[in-house]
Amino acid sequence: MPFIGGLILIFILGFGLWTLMFPVFNKVGSRIINKYNEFKQEENANEETKDI
Repeated sequence: MPFIGGLILIFILGFGLWTLMFPVFNKVGSRIINKYNEFKQEENANEETKDI
């Protein structure tokens, strides 16, 4: 039984940390997604010019 109790404790601590860090992850994630979208647009533009 102590093993199950430890798992529950770790889960609660992890969930608490995740809820605290969630806004930070959102900010970082949105920045990464924006950079990735810009990079994809540049790649698509290069491919279009090659086709022409």
